[in-house]
Amino acid sequence: MSNAKRITTLMALLAMGCLTVSAESILDRMRTRDIANWQYIDYYLHIFVTQYENYPFVVRTCIVILLVSCISIFCFTILLISQKIKDNRNNWYYNSLYNRYYAKLVEISSARENMDYQEVADRLGIAERQRQRLRKGSRMFVLGRLLMQVKSEYYDTYNQANIQQIVRAFGLREHMEHVFTFGSKTRRLRAMQLAQFLMIDVPESILVRLLNSSSTTLRKEVRMYYLWLCDYDPFRFFEDASYDYEYRPWDSLEIHHLLRARKRAGKEMPSLPPVVSVCPDDRLKACLIREVGFWGKPEEVERMEHFFHSNNIDIRMAAIDCMGIARSARAEHKLVELYPAQVKRVQLHTLKAIMQIKSGNAVGFLVRAWADCTVMSVKLNLLLCLWHYSDLGREEFARLEHHATGQDRILFGQVRAFTGVYKKTTA
Repeated sequence: MSNAKRITTLMALLAMGCLTVSAESILDRMRTRDIANWQYIDYYLHIFVTQYENYPFVVRTCIVILLVSCISIFCFTILLISQKIKDNRNNWYYNSLYNRYYAKLVEISSARENMDYQEVADRLGIAERQRQRLRKGSRMFVLGRLLMQVKSEYYDTYNQANIQQIVRAFGLREHMEHVFTFGSKTRRLRAMQLAQFLMIDVPESILVRLLNSSSTTLRKEVRMYYLWLCDYDPFRFFEDASYDYEYRPWDSLEIHHLLRARKRAGKEMPSLPPVVSVCPDDRLKACLIREVGFWGKPEEVERMEHFFHSNNIDIRMAAIDCMGIARSARAEHKLVELYPAQVKRVQLHTLKAIMQIKSGNAVGFLVRAWADCTVMSVKLNLLLCLWHYSDLGREEFARLEHHATGQDRILFGQVRAFTGVYKKTTA
């Protein structure tokens, strides 16, 4: 072998050795390479995607459902834990306010004499530093919860003027105004419900901004609150047919509560018959007709009698209920005349109204109606009405019971059981 070939062979062997050493060095560095944390996520996501594409469609769908379920459960768990922590914190703060102020709030809100602001503030012992603490987070709503409990427990004896001074002393009214202006929809709704129950006088200029809120519930509550707040035209939103109003049974309770609050506060009670005549919603109209029985004058109650002939059964029953609530003896003979031509539902409302009126002139009608009736539920209500109507009614009840037979006799026993005199009469 020549020297040139030897040199060539030697150089080739050296090159192969260098390449081998270099390859081993690179491989060793790849095995021990450090990567960032986010690169781990990218690496595993890459593996998951490449393997995920090879799975059948059913398996891929199941994987997606499982991932979404796990993520949802995790998120809901975090929300529940955070809400539980928040509730526990609010309950702890409520208990601290209860121990500090409950007895004082009961004493002030139940007092017959009206107190001025300084006297209420001195009794409560509220410093400016405490007012600043109350404005943090949802503490004002916790305080409102305490005030609502005090008012609900002493609803028949509370002094509205003193409650307003309590609200002023704690700075609750200013907080409500701030929430109405800058708060979220949820906080605004909570503030509106709190203002309704405590009858906080919020400036109308602030509420006007909420009349066109995107929240239908908030818009409705603001319009409801005008029943208490507005003195010159509290029902203007109920008279407007263009107002997007949707009745719900809870509205009847709210309307009655707000009108009752006006009465107790000495505010002028609005005339309801004009509102009834133009009200576009029949269910709301029926509600307002019943309210006439509570707050209307005798001539206003009399104007509701023409609804006895309404084609709408709900309005007809509301007019009958109005007569019973107002105890209109004048309307009793009309109720007696219309009774035979009414359907069962209206007949039951008629009997209830007659029982509430108790003029003493309908005993003969009740006895005749009992003799002519064949529906057991109506007969039971006739006996109840006869029993509660008057002493003469009870005498007729005893006479009818003496001659009763079969199932009728069971009805008499049920009436005596309802009225708590069953054992007395059978002993």
